[in-house]
Amino acid sequence: MSSKIFSVGGIWAIGCMKTKLLFYLQKKKVYVPELKKSFNLTISTRALKTIQKRGAFATLKKAGII
Repeated sequence: MSSKIFSVGGIWAIGCMKTKLLFYLQKKKVYVPELKKSFNLTISTRALKTIQKRGAFATLKKAGII
């Protein structure tokens, strides 16, 4: 939904490099009442705030997902 890429954070020993923390992006299931459908999205926390402010349908339509 946004053009952000994830940022890898944290400091680990070499043996623990398999584990990475992915900041900014979250996997969320968003329900759109106008379409009576839910969508699984990988979106940023800023996009979640925008969905709450403008509504799911308007935000996803502007992003070109719907």
